[in-house]
Amino acid sequence: DAEGAPVEIEAESPILPERRFPLRRTRAKVAVDGDLREWGKLAFAVDEPGETLGPGRHDGPDDASFRFDARWDPEALFVAVDVRDDSIVAGSDRSLRQQDCVTLSVDARPDPERSENHDLFATVGSGAMAKIVSVLATLDGVRPDRTTALFDGTAAEGVRWAARRTPGGYAVEISIPNALLDERRGARWDAVRLNLTV
Repeated sequence: DAEGAPVEIEAESPILPERRFPLRRTRAKVAVDGDLREWGKLAFAVDEPGETLGPGRHDGPDDASFRFDARWDPEALFVAVDVRDDSIVAGSDRSLRQQDCVTLSVDARPDPERSENHDLFATVGSGAMAKIVSVLATLDGVRPDRTTALFDGTAAEGVRWAARRTPGGYAVEISIPNALLDERRGARWDAVRLNLTV
């Protein structure tokens, strides 16, 4: 404060356990169409948010939760996300950040670089953001004249994604060419760090 007394601010933030997970090879050809039937059971479930941004509150798994998985084949890395959402906000009249969406960032750089991108502004400022493949997938797209924040909705060359509504929410499939991940890494990729936001 103005008199020099220390100021304390208390905040809570979850610290999630981090460990490596094996990345399985696809069993069948993945059609990037938003239909997740070829995936079978998705490996990871997220019922409680690690962090909530924006107005409102999280009212349990029916309000917003998701299952996801990641697999690879000789051509690409694939990610599937099955979102449970009881109130979907979507429409091409909205900006990307005003809609329900899935945001995926894939970092194929070697460690320790891959583990040092925890601060967005530092990552952008250092130029490391250009090495990360980012995808923002919405249900209804966005009009070209709408202003968007942080992401412009364009994907790197060869990246494909599809989204479709489901009875309980929506599903997203994403494909990122191995050649793009290799180029961003500067060598053949052998591990990736995924950051997935719903």
